[in-house]
Amino acid sequence: RPLRPGDESRNVARGLHRAGLVIFHEGGQTPLTKDVLLLKPHVAREMIDHIMEIHASGAQDAQQYISTLRKELDRLRAEIAPLQALKEKCDTAARRHADRVILGALGFLVGQWAVFFRLVWWELSWDVMELISYMLSLTMNIFALLYFATTKSEYTYDALRGRAIVNRAYKEYKKKGLDEVKYTQLIELISETEGKQAKIEALPYPRTPVI
Repeated sequence: RPLRPGDESRNVARGLHRAGLVIFHEGGQTPLTKDVLLLKPHVAREMIDHIMEIHASGAQDAQQYISTLRKELDRLRAEIAPLQALKEKCDTAARRHADRVILGALGFLVGQWAVFFRLVWWELSWDVMELISYMLSLTMNIFALLYFATTKSEYTYDALRGRAIVNRAYKEYKKKGLDEVKYTQLIELISETEGKQAKIEALPYPRTPVI
């Protein structure tokens, strides 16, 4: 309901305004702006920031600014498209390489098992192979701890595959001539532009001219 002069609610609104909890505007020239009480001041601040951003861009209104942002997004996406395709190609090659490394490690373990099996049951005996088995286990533990100390990540098959992918992808990027710096900059620009567009489109009155 309207706030009448001398009304207790008006005094409360003034007190909250002075405390910085709300924005209370009195004395407007039109019925729409005569007494305005904004319960979320941060929303008003964000709207003002967006309107100033629109004004700084030279656009006449929010719709024109959104159109400009969409054109900029189209340009950025067209520019990043060949880099994205090259990156996906390199990433695919890196994943395949990592899978081959894992399969190679599996083959090594199977071969090691076969050799141990023959040495224990045919060539030597468990009394001899027990010490060798212990030394191999200790070596693997040392390697796992060294891996953790170097990479600060747990020694797991998933971690090994991930590191193999990253290392191979970096080599593929250099081999194929992918400009990682430019690619990263374009990704950031696209994300920033999409954020601006989303915020402007969320304004309550996107068609209001900028004055």
